[in-house]
Amino acid sequence: MKLVLPNTEPRIYQQVIFSECVTNPKNTLVVLPTGLGKTIIMAYLSAYSLNKTSDRQVLIVTPTRPLVHQIKQMFSDSIGNLQPDSILEISGEISPDKRTLKYPNAKIIIGTPQTIENDLLYGRINIKNVQLLCIDEAHRATGDYAYVGIAREAKCQIIGFTATPGNNPEKILEVCENLRISKISNTNPADFDVQDFISIHTPEVLWIDLPEKYRSILMKLQELQDELLTLLKERLSGIKKSKYLGKREALAIHQQVVIQTKQDSSYGDLLISSSNLIRVQHMKELVESQGLPQVMKTIGKWRQKKTSKALRLFLEDPVIHMLETSLGRKPPIHPKLEFLIVNLKEELKDDLRNESRIIVFSNFRDTVHFLQEELKNSQINSGVFIGHSSSKTDKGLSQKDQLKVIDQFKNGDFKVLISTSVGEEGLDVGNCDLVVFYDSVPSVVRAIQRRGRGRKRKSRVIHLVTKGTRDEGMYWAIKQKDKRMKHFLKEELPDLLNKNHKKQQHTTLDGFFTGNTKNGF
Repeated sequence: MKLVLPNTEPRIYQQVIFSECVTNPKNTLVVLPTGLGKTIIMAYLSAYSLNKTSDRQVLIVTPTRPLVHQIKQMFSDSIGNLQPDSILEISGEISPDKRTLKYPNAKIIIGTPQTIENDLLYGRINIKNVQLLCIDEAHRATGDYAYVGIAREAKCQIIGFTATPGNNPEKILEVCENLRISKISNTNPADFDVQDFISIHTPEVLWIDLPEKYRSILMKLQELQDELLTLLKERLSGIKKSKYLGKREALAIHQQVVIQTKQDSSYGDLLISSSNLIRVQHMKELVESQGLPQVMKTIGKWRQKKTSKALRLFLEDPVIHMLETSLGRKPPIHPKLEFLIVNLKEELKDDLRNESRIIVFSNFRDTVHFLQEELKNSQINSGVFIGHSSSKTDKGLSQKDQLKVIDQFKNGDFKVLISTSVGEEGLDVGNCDLVVFYDSVPSVVRAIQRRGRGRKRKSRVIHLVTKGTRDEGMYWAIKQKDKRMKHFLKEELPDLLNKNHKKQQHTTLDGFFTGNTKNGF
């Protein structure tokens, strides 16, 4: 029985990508901006593969359980003539014994990478029976992430999908190597065949001055940082001089101390200084980009723990005591909040038809909860979207709760969704009119994923950037990295992958399937 997609009408660029993958069946990296229907392309490819060889399987891996569920739902709604139980949704919530029994009867397997990798390791799934492997959010295929192990075992065509494959050429090449990619299909947002389906964002930047109170606290934290660095430099000559010290540099110094301590235990006392140097960097980041209420909440959490000598000494430091004394119970909020509320009210004021949708991103879970409370005080109803956590104080949202929040947001139960990074990648949160970066991100991948949540033709993207802080530094760094990445993808990577590769002649889906494209394949 021939599989069809009766409820879809393929767009030109989707047909081109499909054609590239089946006429030249090499391992392919598909770079496609968010919101352009990569899951539909996966469905086309899955149906084509099963029509071609019906006794083999298609495997699709995607990072999270909510994404697994969304892809399963879309496939169930789109692919006709396929029995519902032929599409298998796999995650760690299903016991290994049950997974082992379900695999042989499935035609399309959609699962999380960690679970699939484990099942490969223990022989629960027969990778030799898989004729097509689709990897969603393929930029994750670095280091020891499960995608790498799955691709290593695969004996079939691999097609990776991503909105952006990496933060720099080295990471992009690592992804290509790990997935054994030999060609790339790169769709640019400015391409003529996608312009009718995508919002071309020109991000607005709201430059925010840091209040005097905040600057004075940063000076005190800088003094504490200098004291810790002096102690470390007296004993460790290898610490590199740098005009800027951030979290990454502090972590590198701590790692250096750990290595030195393993070689000579007399350096063990420096672990206190290096650990507290990281804490100072965290507090500086909170002051610069989040706010003093979040600083106080963090100190409060640390006081409840006091699990290590380093933390106890840190909390006994005069600078920390000064902070607590001077800030009191109601520390002044970051001026970002005022800018946020003004822009949200402006966006929502004429929404009589309950159509506006706004998503606000923050790097910190405490800030997400803080913003929800502050928006409530300003008569703005909002929802929170965060990941699951093992924390005793904040368990986060389960998969079921996450899907419920997304449905409520789409249905207009609330118009503003406040999210951590869990909302950046892949999940269909609907078409947003406004996307707000409450803080900057150090990753091109994350920045592009955030911007991609704004999928309406006239949607806006706003960056709230505090002048003279790491917020501003990350903002400019990402702009440069983004420019370099686009040049590399367009001008350099294709030649590196295959210098002699000739461009394929594209045909429509009619060239591969019989029937009217408006009604299916």
